Amino acid sequence: MRRPAKNLDHAALIALCAVALGWFFMSTLVVDFGLWQESIRFYQVWALIRDPAGQLSGVNSAGTPAALVFGLVCAAAVLAPVICMRYRHPATLLTYLLPFVVMAVSGAVLYSQGSMNTVVADSGAHSASAFIARIAQAAISRASDAVATRVSVGAGAYLALLGSCFLMLRGLTKYRSAAKPQSNAGNQA
Repeated sequence: MRRPAKNLDHAALIALCAVALGWFFMSTLVVDFGLWQESIRFYQVWALIRDPAGQLSGVNSAGTPAALVFGLVCAAAVLAPVICMRYRHPATLLTYLLPFVVMAVSGAVLYSQGSMNTVVADSGAHSASAFIARIAQAAISRASDAVATRVSVGAGAYLALLGSCFLMLRGLTKYRSAAKPQSNAGNQA
């Protein structure tokens, strides 16, 4: 293991603070139905994925374990670069990618879950159950369309995305420049 570096990457620390602020203290998604508003922070996204209706309505508290576990994952994704920042090994710079990866995976899963049909309706079947399934699918589609017009992306998502993109680019740039002198030294020897 290499010795800790004396100079910390202050720009990366500011970006990590922006990510932490966006994930834990600011709204990622905002549901606005006039007098009733519900804001969801990023660490609560997996609870939203597990139970969208319960999380958006604020009625279901079963999402607390999912929010707690994902909150710990988010905290680890923010703290890992801070801990690894003190060491000069080039591989530690790859921890700068963690916040972006967490956001990308969560966004992809949230999008895929939100675009899936919840009731499978066979359009060719002529039975009573197929008719009820088509009615249920139409009702769910209308309700999800109505809710989708009321959901907006909050400032926390934008702040965290900017911070994580900056960290990713900074980590890859520094990793590339740190790995380049080692590969040139190996070619000259």
